[in-house]
Amino acid sequence: MRYLSQSEKIITLGEVDEGICGTHQAGERMKWVLRRDQVYYSSMVKDCIDYAKACQECQKHGVIQQISTSKLHLIIKPSPFRRWTLDLIGMIHPPSSKNHKFFLVAIDYFTTWVEAIPLIEVGQNEIINFTEEHIIYQFRIPQTLSTDQGTMFTGQRIKNFATSKNITMVTLTPYYAQANGQVKAANKILISLIKKQIGKKPHTWHETLSQVLWAYRNSVRGSINTSPYKLVYGHDAILPLEINPNTIRVLHQDELPVEDY
Repeated sequence: MRYLSQSEKIITLGEVDEGICGTHQAGERMKWVLRRDQVYYSSMVKDCIDYAKACQECQKHGVIQQISTSKLHLIIKPSPFRRWTLDLIGMIHPPSSKNHKFFLVAIDYFTTWVEAIPLIEVGQNEIINFTEEHIIYQFRIPQTLSTDQGTMFTGQRIKNFATSKNITMVTLTPYYAQANGQVKAANKILISLIKKQIGKKPHTWHETLSQVLWAYRNSVRGSINTSPYKLVYGHDAILPLEINPNTIRVLHQDELPVEDY
């Protein structure tokens, strides 16, 4: 653990909450990120909670808990990226400055890794292109793709595409809500994070989506008790808060000879 000075505390708390990889998280999650990056000081837990409470965007767009939380019914797959679920969010008001009105989200059941893109229009071609570019070309051909009963997911072109790749399409029904519980939970988090990031510029949400995805992937998820990034790549990403101030991991990495990389 590296002990932070008073000046380093302010920089670090700001980076965790609202920096380039910040997610405007609750105090407990801020503490998890700091401990993951091996930094510590005596009042860290209290300061994280106080910082989150004082953040205007956190309070403005924070979730108001109406009912008691309950555990999701997890669908376990034996290996990463075998089963994805797709969902469409929109129409979004106001649209982005480039007239995006939707965003398409995919989540892997095993790692909870999320992919998402903004869209102006939604049709079968957009679904196919997204599946190829963001799932197949980056990871693997999935065994199954789960969707709702929207026509953009159930059209003949989608069926032909799935057959050509030997992908099983699973259409979820409203009576089997636990099957798409993970993607609905992810959507809720992404929307909340986007609202916190855009502030008074609501037409820029398409520009912050990649930043929000990066923050989501590097935050602890309760269903896996770690970050999706670590589950996929086997180690934590180096975030800006580890560079200045330098954490122990960064200091040790700088001392490694080239042949050890």
